[in-house]
Amino acid sequence: MKYLCIAAEILWALLVPKESRKAAKKRVSRGGEEGKSYTPLSSVLRQFWNPETLPFVEVREGEFQLAIGPPSFELVYNQLVLAVLRQFPRLLGVYPRIERMKGGPAEVDKTCQALFYRRASLLGLRNELIDQGLSASVPLFAADSGPDSLGKEAFSLN
Repeated sequence: MKYLCIAAEILWALLVPKESRKAAKKRVSRGGEEGKSYTPLSSVLRQFWNPETLPFVEVREGEFQLAIGPPSFELVYNQLVLAVLRQFPRLLGVYPRIERMKGGPAEVDKTCQALFYRRASLLGLRNELIDQGLSASVPLFAADSGPDSLGKEAFSLN
């Protein structure tokens, strides 16, 4: 649950403008009484989604293919959550506890954020925050190499 909370925090911070965040955090009234429910993140993000966008699926970090079938906000939302879970230490400067103990404070990776904004735009989300992120000039983001490139020596117990 902690990772999902971090993912939601990043999505709120990077993709939802402040005025929309404030409106979503206000309590929703039900039948004249003030309720205890808030507008869900997915509902807020759906407001910024263009349903006429071509449906894409991310097959590798930053690599997309056209999907078969109609555009689906649920597919877009799932891809964004998965992207945030893969890259969360770089997106908002939040590290897991073990990493925090090893080093100093976490740093935000502007190239990773730029890739995230490009991803959100490609998937059909648009608002002023995404437009600002798209306009930032930063070098291309390169994901960490996976275990395939480390070789067998990296996994030996000796």
